[in-house]
Amino acid sequence: MIDVKRLLYGHTKLIAALANIHRSIAQVNKKRRYPGCTQQYNDDVRGIGGLPVSQTERFALDNVMNVDEERQQYEWDAEEHEYVIGLVKSALEALDDRQRECIKLCYFQGREPVAASMMMNLSLSHFYHVHRTAIADIEKCLNDGNIFMNRLIPVKKPQKRNKNARKRTAISEVS
Repeated sequence: MIDVKRLLYGHTKLIAALANIHRSIAQVNKKRRYPGCTQQYNDDVRGIGGLPVSQTERFALDNVMNVDEERQQYEWDAEEHEYVIGLVKSALEALDDRQRECIKLCYFQGREPVAASMMMNLSLSHFYHVHRTAIADIEKCLNDGNIFMNRLIPVKKPQKRNKNARKRTAISEVS
């Protein structure tokens, strides 16, 4: 089960993280010192045991492999972030205007429920009703779809049952 509230609270952080990942990819691309090299850029020149002969050649191969691996990791992270941001965006598009405004005020702009209800010209109880139905609709939209769970989507932890509550029910059944 997806924890929708944590996902919505973390949405702006995900967008900022995606921008940082794109900046990191640009820096990694600048960091590559031998732009014409590939991992197999010079197979003909080999020393004893098939290793590169010169120190420059060894450094070039190590640099190319490290930069390529680093860029690949950043690209995977960017794909994950874009996937989760797209999920939230599609879930918000499924809501009606009032529910969407309620979610944006509470989670993206950080407004308190009292202030958000005043901005929407709703009573506080009606605001809570709209908020509750919006969260339920988002949860239904996300869980009904075939979503690939990754490390960025928070999951609700199962609640522990209170041992005393079980004893109370057993006692009341006996009485």
